[in-house]
Amino acid sequence: MMALLKKLVRRYAPPGLKHRLRKWNSWRLVRDFDESRWPPAAGVRRLIRSGDRVVDAGANIGYVTALFSRWVGPTGRVYSMEPEPGTFDVLAANVRRLNLGNVDLFPCAVSSREGEGVLAIPEYADGGENLYEARVLDQAEAGLSAGATRAKAEGGVRTVKIQLATLDRLLVRRADALALIKLDVEGCELEAVQGAAELVRRFHPVFLIEVSGNPWEPGSRAAALLDLMKAWGYRPYRLEAGEWRLIERGAASLDVLFWPSNSSPPG
Repeated sequence: MMALLKKLVRRYAPPGLKHRLRKWNSWRLVRDFDESRWPPAAGVRRLIRSGDRVVDAGANIGYVTALFSRWVGPTGRVYSMEPEPGTFDVLAANVRRLNLGNVDLFPCAVSSREGEGVLAIPEYADGGENLYEARVLDQAEAGLSAGATRAKAEGGVRTVKIQLATLDRLLVRRADALALIKLDVEGCELEAVQGAAELVRRFHPVFLIEVSGNPWEPGSRAAALLDLMKAWGYRPYRLEAGEWRLIERGAASLDVLFWPSNSSPPG
């Protein structure tokens, strides 16, 4: 019965009602989200200490933001970025409802440039949306000219104007330290990292990146990301049986930890 009701709401409810229902229910989902449901949690938690400053870019409604908030404690800080306007509204409501007073929110996508962009959100046949796979279009895909953007409706995809910002612009003057940057940005990893060059120079934070594509494929964006991180003095690790292991050439991993090459991650 509940499954049928959800299907009817997705298909027939007006957008405003669907958003209000999502907002009403989501804070409970975030509150009850156990770290065991986030695959890299056990390994990441060992890297974060009380008082740390960390980034959650691609925060969605705040699952990982809430975990980070607990881990860094009241003396720490979490900087969370979410570009999709409706999702950001839900994220902000969840942060308020759960009293996450150590979280700063930014309604933008992290990129290598400033300005406007276009976010493409896949749509299901039943009227729902796959917000977890929403991605920022590059300038050619978005049909940009002279820095302008346009939002357009396409079959199976909804597009919306969003703001783009570099991590450097957002945080260089705000953060006095930075321990970890988590990126879940659906194919825009390279641009997000390129926009953090000054933060890397100042703080050399650890990166946890959900990598799209094969980093061992010559000419791929994932390979360019790996090359950039190596040039900046990082080595790639993946979590195996609860331990961080150096990724050998040819091995694949979705969540990649980039750790400074002059040391190794704990565990």
